[in-house]
This record gives sequence, C-alpha cells and structure tokens, in this order.
Amino acid sequence: MATKAHARTASARSARASRPVKKTSSKRAVARKVESAPDNSALFTAREKKIAAIFGPLFPKGRLISPDGALVTPLAGCKLEFCLGQYAPKPDRMSWVYVTHGFSCACEQKNKSLPRTELLIQWRSRDPKVPVKVLTQTAKYILGTGHPVSAGEVLSKDQIGDCGVTEFQHWVVSAPEKSVPEKLELAPGTLRLLQLIGVTDAELQVALKVNPELADGRQVLLEALRTGGVFPVTDIQRTCLTRRRDFLRIWETAFRLVRERGKSNA
Repeated sequence: MATKAHARTASARSARASRPVKKTSSKRAVARKVESAPDNSALFTAREKKIAAIFGPLFPKGRLISPDGALVTPLAGCKLEFCLGQYAPKPDRMSWVYVTHGFSCACEQKNKSLPRTELLIQWRSRDPKVPVKVLTQTAKYILGTGHPVSAGEVLSKDQIGDCGVTEFQHWVVSAPEKSVPEKLELAPGTLRLLQLIGVTDAELQVALKVNPELADGRQVLLEALRTGGVFPVTDIQRTCLTRRRDFLRIWETAFRLVRERGKSNA
C-alpha cells in the first residue's frame, strides 16, 4: 500500500511539473519593474505638464502606455525606463500624437554623450499599437547602440526592426512642426523633441539618387513631404509621393529650397 501511495504522489508531482507554465501578463511584468525602480515622480510630473501644455491631456485620462502596450498610471509609468503618452486631436490639430516619456532620462543614464531627447510621432487616426511600437523600437535602438540620431537622419527596418507597417519601411527624423517647440527647459537641463515620419521605399530611393555635392537627398525628401502636404502626419493610407501627378513639381521645388538654404548657410 505504501508503495502504491508513493507512486501516486510521484505521479502527481510529475503531472504538475509537466503542466505548461502560464506566461506572466504584461501588467504583472510592469508591476515588478515598478517595485524595483527609483522614484522619478517629481521629474515625470514636471515633464508631463510641459508636454500637456503643448498637446493637451493624456488619453485615456490619467493613463500612459508602457513599451509593451499596457495601460499604466503615471505613478507606475514614471518608474519604467520610459513609457509613452497618447494625445487626442485638438481644434488646431487633427492628428493623434504619441510621445515618449522618460526616454530623456534613460538616455542620460545609459550614456552621458546621448542628448536628452523625447521622441514623438503624429498619426492620422488613433492607433495605440503601431506608433507606440515605432517609438519604442526607435528608443531601444538609440539606447542599445548609443547612436545619437539627429534631424534629417533616416532610420530603416534593418536598424529598428519591423514595426508592423508594410507601407513604411523607413522613418525620417525631423524637428517638430513650427507650433511645437524643439526644446523644453526642464530640470536638470534642456531636452529636445524629435519627430518621426514614415516614408515609402520609393520615396527614399529617389532621395538617395540626389547628388550629395548639390544637396542632401534626405533634406530634399523632408522638404518634399512638407511641400506635398504630408508633413508632419504619418498616414498609412496616403499615396506615395512618387505616384502623384504633381510629384516632379513637388520634388523640384523641394530641391530648390534645400539648395538655396545651403547657399545662404555657406
């Protein structure tokens, strides 16, 4: 009898051991990070006030988005390496805006040579997944490589990974539109805002064909996005510039503006 009981116990243990382990939910993962993280609430609150003054209140109210997509409170968000804010359209802005929160602090802590930066992207319609993924993977690329991106630079899929946007495999880094300040004065120092905008492979290929002795093709592309009424919003349903009837006019105008700007700065 003892032998049979022992066998049943061993069998039960084996069954429990063979059961699949449940994956920890994203909320539990965030909670564990929060418990062990330093308290940056004061700095976070000051930064959020500055950003809210530009883009409006968080949406949903009082909620941020963690890098893995979970909604978190500001108290939890300020203890993550960085998180993201989602901002609804306003009367003077029809797009949704997504902004990193705390990335500037992560830059400073990871590598003193990295400029204190927050990233943003304007999206045509509400999408708490794709723009969050674009910003998250860009932020992780910068932190992982220590590469300080600057306005005019192009980040591609082979650098930041697949962001789930088949229409755009490349992202142009730029200064924000004129209504958004490029820099925010915030203790312990100034932080800059950089914007990403999605471009098609065909658009980038045209930019790469520009003679660098005449103009920077990336700057021409960015100017073409402005001239063509695309900048500053990423719209996955828009027509590629190269397929538009007015493409030659747009590109020639952009090229001329960049050339003239280069001559005046020389």
